[in-house]
Amino acid sequence: MQRLTLRIGFFLAVDIALLALCLLHVPHLLNRPHPPFDVTETNGYVLIEKILDASACPQLQVGDGLRTWNEQLLKTDHDVEFLTDFSSIGDSIRITYIHDSVTRVTDIKLIAAYGLNYVIIVLFVGIVAWSVGVFVLIRRPGELTASVLHWAMVMMGVSVMITWGQTPPDSMWIYLSRTLFFVVYAGVAATFLHFTILFPRPPVGASW
Repeated sequence: MQRLTLRIGFFLAVDIALLALCLLHVPHLLNRPHPPFDVTETNGYVLIEKILDASACPQLQVGDGLRTWNEQLLKTDHDVEFLTDFSSIGDSIRITYIHDSVTRVTDIKLIAAYGLNYVIIVLFVGIVAWSVGVFVLIRRPGELTASVLHWAMVMMGVSVMITWGQTPPDSMWIYLSRTLFFVVYAGVAATFLHFTILFPRPPVGASW
């Protein structure tokens, strides 16, 4: 193994900082709420596609059309996800819906979006990808292809672990985590493309 340089040490410090941010994000994954149903958009209507927890929405059935969410008009299925993120698990939401051409009103309870098993799998996959990137960097600290692969694997691991979580109102964390997600998500494609151009050997004169 080659001697680690100051630059490699800086890269490893960035890797550790990114991993720490991902671990801090875990509570936001566990606390992310979700409606007790899945929705779909058909011909401009937001329809219930699947009931996930009947006890949390006893009045609703598959095929019912959602009109409002706490008095806010629903135009697309994305509106449901967006509004849900600003609430908490167990919150009561008043919705207006259409059943058999009749407009009705009911209250639903939000459930957890991710179970503990899902979060454990996300962390396992993310940490494995992150570890591969760090291993490659340490084993081949002076190679351009190893450096590019390192960043590709680290950003892949981070993008998995920093996935959408709860959106606490007036929280700076949400701006940090969402910005980091978009940056590393785009970085995965860019670094893997760069790696495929360099591998199996870099162009003559390439350096980093």
